[in-house]
Amino acid sequence: MSVRAMLNGVTECKRLTSSNTIQADFNVILTHFAFLPACIERPKKEGLTLLESFAVRAEVQQKLTSVPGEKARILLNRVLDHNPDLKAMEKISTLMDATARSVPFNMEPADVALF
Repeated sequence: MSVRAMLNGVTECKRLTSSNTIQADFNVILTHFAFLPACIERPKKEGLTLLESFAVRAEVQQKLTSVPGEKARILLNRVLDHNPDLKAMEKISTLMDATARSVPFNMEPADVALF
């Protein structure tokens, strides 16, 4: 890539990012989504329990549902709907947390011990 092409690219980036619309979009992202990278990295940490992982997911879900507009909620629901096993894992995590008063779905007591 030539120096002229690089300079043209830099000039174009400056022009685009100086737009009021782009700046407003950046502000929305910073205001409502800046927490996501840390939440994505946290479950990767070695030694994080299932309960801690679900706490991170609950935090993300709560924050995304408070974002103005429908786009974040629609995307969140689409992701959750494509992960049906997530609901089962969440139920198992309530058993592990000892917050459930009974087994929340059909499961043998011996199976609960496997988790």
